[in-house]
Amino acid sequence: MGMSAPQEGGSERHVYELASRIKESTVFTQRGSICQRTVQVPVPTRNILLRNLCFLFWAVLYALFLLITLRKKYTTIHIHENLLYVLAPLLRMRYTVVITIHGMTGFLFHDSKLLWLFFKQGLRAADALIAVNPVDERVLHHEFPGKKIKYFPNGVDLDAYKGRAHVEKKIVFIGRIHEQKGIVYLLEAFTSLEAQIPGFKLEIIGKLNDYAIELQRKYPSQRILWRGFIANRDAIARTLESAYCIVLPSLWEGLPLTLFESLASGRPIIVSKIDAFSSVVKNEVIFFKSKNSSDLGKKLLEIVRDKKRAARIGAAGKKTAGRYDWNRIAQEYSAFMQSL
Repeated sequence: MGMSAPQEGGSERHVYELASRIKESTVFTQRGSICQRTVQVPVPTRNILLRNLCFLFWAVLYALFLLITLRKKYTTIHIHENLLYVLAPLLRMRYTVVITIHGMTGFLFHDSKLLWLFFKQGLRAADALIAVNPVDERVLHHEFPGKKIKYFPNGVDLDAYKGRAHVEKKIVFIGRIHEQKGIVYLLEAFTSLEAQIPGFKLEIIGKLNDYAIELQRKYPSQRILWRGFIANRDAIARTLESAYCIVLPSLWEGLPLTLFESLASGRPIIVSKIDAFSSVVKNEVIFFKSKNSSDLGKKLLEIVRDKKRAARIGAAGKKTAGRYDWNRIAQEYSAFMQSL
């Protein structure tokens, strides 16, 4: 059984992709989840704090039910939401407990010594830990010597990427509209280059929120298109495949699905020089200095002016994406869980 957070984001998509390929799995999640085999609970959708507290409340109740029910419902409980780490000591009284950490460096629960001390107790109680990038795997080995720890990356559904879209004069960002994603540096870089890259547009794909509205007011260019959230994965594939290039300017990450979707598109990618990216990709992307819109603008201009280089990097990225097929990852994950 997997326990996942009350909204459909990157970690929730990770859970969905695995659960949809492992028939015997059930996901504990919020009402209206895209997952197929679920235990769903109602949570408010507007207030984030209230939503998370409500989800935690339901998770505690369900954990107690799992402990007192006469017949064990599952063999393994797999926790993906950091709020639920606290349930690990309780659930381990009867079940094998695995926790996936969807990013450590740059995340408050690890960077704050007080919060980390709190969350560490839950991680220590788990039978095994899973990291989503090699850097976090090394950190976990250091923090929990002797603990069973495994690296499983995010992946991509390669069947959706056929390379049929016509390439357009557009630069694409895809992800959550949040300060963490570094989108402000992309907006600064693009607006400074508009006169030098005539005909190019910047497409922002992600759920519009208050921060998005703030950025729209600050960067009102008609060549910046805010497309909102795209739920359909085929539509995302077509959008990425039709981009001239894709930019992921994150300040920190676990390991985002968007990296592998972008690689699978076959289009050149420009990413910030952060550990989560550099631990997985090398020459098949273009790196720029994190939080540096000037360097990002320079790299954008270079790739726009050099179509042969753009094609070469895009082809290398698509080849790399082949190593991150969700079907293969799910098979390896299932074998790991059965070994516990």
